[in-house]
Amino acid sequence: MIRGTVDKSYFFKGKSVLRYNGIRNATVDFTNGKGKSFLLKDFADHESDFDFTNEQQYLNGARNFLEKKPTKTTLSITSAEGTYFRYDTASNEFGIINTYGGVQRITDQILA
Repeated sequence: MIRGTVDKSYFFKGKSVLRYNGIRNATVDFTNGKGKSFLLKDFADHESDFDFTNEQQYLNGARNFLEKKPTKTTLSITSAEGTYFRYDTASNEFGIINTYGGVQRITDQILA
């Protein structure tokens, strides 16, 4: 679980919120650098964060959160290495798309 505060100025730096503009590769969603899936572990770690009842729902929810059009409550930034970070101030959801285009993390407990 990620805890702490979010410095909103870090996300914006005077720029508009952007969608992920890298190449999405759904085949590496919740997969480590050795090609091993950690979806089951991540789902178990964050199962109580959401109303999802199984890993597939969790995966679909993560994909939806990170791929949908940003709203006025969405903050996002892409690192120099290409990792995309998205946070929604209204829902408290946070997610990451890694440099390989795969969903790496989603939680709704960033400020818990």
